Amino acid sequence: MSDDAPRPSRSMSSADLLALRDDELCTLRVKCEDAVERPLRRDYIDELHRFRSDPLTCEPNWLQVSESGTHFLTRNGFPLHVLRAARTQTRSQPAHPLARERFHLLIDQSGSMQGVNTSLCASARELVEDLAPDVLVAVSTFSSDVRIGAYSSRDAACAALAQLRAAGSTRMNDAILEVIRADADQDRRDESACLRNTLLVLTDGVDNASSSTAADVRRALDAWQAKPGHTLIFLGAYENAEVSASRYGVPAARAMSVAPDSAALRSAFRSVSDNHRANASGFSPQQRSSSSVGSTTRSS
Repeated sequence: MSDDAPRPSRSMSSADLLALRDDELCTLRVKCEDAVERPLRRDYIDELHRFRSDPLTCEPNWLQVSESGTHFLTRNGFPLHVLRAARTQTRSQPAHPLARERFHLLIDQSGSMQGVNTSLCASARELVEDLAPDVLVAVSTFSSDVRIGAYSSRDAACAALAQLRAAGSTRMNDAILEVIRADADQDRRDESACLRNTLLVLTDGVDNASSSTAADVRRALDAWQAKPGHTLIFLGAYENAEVSASRYGVPAARAMSVAPDSAALRSAFRSVSDNHRANASGFSPQQRSSSSVGSTTRSS
C-alpha cells in the first residue's frame, strides 16, 4: 500500500480494547482534544467500558458525541476510531463538574488503634460535618490492607467512619501512595484539578508492612504538595508527629502530636477544622498544647 493510499479503518468497542494484551495495547496512541498524541492507558479503556450497560450504547457502534468527544487511535499505522460513549448526543459531563474542593481522610486502622477508635470516629465525624456542603469527602484506611474510599458527600463519609474497625499491621507508605494515585484518577474523571485539595493523615506509629519506602512517598508527596491548593496535614498519636512527618517532606507546621485520649483527639480535629476554615498555614502553640494534654509514650 502506498503512503498516499487511503488506509482502512474500523471501530473498536471497549470490549475489543479490553481483550488486547499489554504488548498490543502499547502500540495504541490516543489523540485527545488538545491534539496531543499520548499512549493509551488501560484505565481509560476501563472508563469507556463502564458504559457497556448504557441502553443508548450499542457495541461495537459507539454513539458519536461530537468531534471534541471523539478519540482517534492509531495502531500499526492504521486508524482506529473509538467514540466515547454517552447517554445523550452531547459531550459527557465530568463526574463532579462543580467539585472545587476535596478533603481526604487517611486513617490508621492497625490493631494498636483499637483503644481510641470510638473517640477517633466521633472526632473525625465532627470535622466532616463542619466542612462546606459542596466539599467532596473521602475516607480511606490502612492496616494490613489499604482501602481507598471514593469521593462523595459528607453524609457518606460519616457513614464510612461509623464502619471503621481496627486490626492488623501498618501499611502507611503504600496507603499514601495509593491515595495520591486515586487523587490523580479523580482529576481525570473531573477533567480538571480541584482548586483546594486537603489530605489528612492520622496514625499512631511508623510503617511496618509496606512494600514501598518513605523515600518513595516523599518523592510522590513533593510533587503532590507542589500543586496549587494541595495541603497535607499529619496527626500522630504515641509519637513525635513532626519527626514522622519530616520523613515524608511534610512541613513541621502542618504536623501535630496528639495524645491518645478522647479530649485530645477532639481538640486536634477541631484545630484541623478551624485551620481549614481560616486557611491557616499550620498549628498554633495553643492548638498543640490542647492536643497533647494527657500525652503518653508507647513503648513499642
